[in-house]
Amino acid sequence: MGMFDSLMVKINEREIEIQTKRFENRLGRYHPGDAVCGAPGGIGIYFDTVELDADGRHAYQDDKITARHMVFVVLVHGIFTEYEVMDGAWEREAIERRVCELKDLWGDTARVTLRWIEFLRNAQDEKARLHGCINRSLSVIDHARRLQAGEDMSGKFSALFKSEEDKRLDAGEEVLDVLESVLKKPEAGRFWWCSQQGRDALEDYRL
Repeated sequence: MGMFDSLMVKINEREIEIQTKRFENRLGRYHPGDAVCGAPGGIGIYFDTVELDADGRHAYQDDKITARHMVFVVLVHGIFTEYEVMDGAWEREAIERRVCELKDLWGDTARVTLRWIEFLRNAQDEKARLHGCINRSLSVIDHARRLQAGEDMSGKFSALFKSEEDKRLDAGEEVLDVLESVLKKPEAGRFWWCSQQGRDALEDYRL
């Protein structure tokens, strides 16, 4: 099949990879909000028929196909801006009609701006979360080094602010196991960041 790129969408809460040779074919994996390398400017509407088996995975044999979906992908100035998943396999006329509708819909600059602002906020949240994970991991490393140096960690003041990871290290748990748990927990950076994801989107308009 050669090189390709992948656009990642969710169907029934499962992430599905849609492969395409339309862009730079550099094995890029793109999610909504990503800039797609090699994508043209303007508004691009693309579609694909996705066939899935009973487990929600790609099916390549007719006897294993249990569901078909039409997936429409919207790229605006090279940004993976939106996608929609529709049930069934569509005829040409229906596909052409929906492509035209999506072009008109995303020709609205206000709609595009609001969508991109959402991407920016989510990216800032993720950046802050990762920064929190790094800080928490550095704290684990610092505590482990102090333990290895034989430093007395039993002071009353330090006990008040001792993290879960510090307690695990004090109990003799392996440093790498503690670090792994920090990096794998999505909420690991919660003490160092304040998410906007819980923000009331209508707050500015309430009386």
